[in-house]
Amino acid sequence: MCGGKVTLFKEDYGTLIHIARKRIAAENRVSELTTEVAKLKKENEEVVARNVALEQKVQEIYPLKEKLRKVENKFGSLKVQYQRVLDFIEWLKLTQKLQKLLRVR
Repeated sequence: MCGGKVTLFKEDYGTLIHIARKRIAAENRVSELTTEVAKLKKENEEVVARNVALEQKVQEIYPLKEKLRKVENKFGSLKVQYQRVLDFIEWLKLTQKLQKLLRVR
């Protein structure tokens, strides 16, 4: 097929056209898939960047969570101590005096 005339049987011509159409469709599909791959790579890069940012925020939150746990423990301890002080004041029968003292201020 180097510039000369070629004669084909009708069946061969149909087969050749069919193969050519399949080739064109395959090339179009490859082009579409290449575009889709590029789009997905870009989306992946964005997701990776967001993931890195979220991981950094999580690393910032861990120390805060630990501090909150310590504060909650201390607060629970203080509540118990406060109740003991109130019980002691009541045992000494100083509840009314304490209430007067607190009202004055």
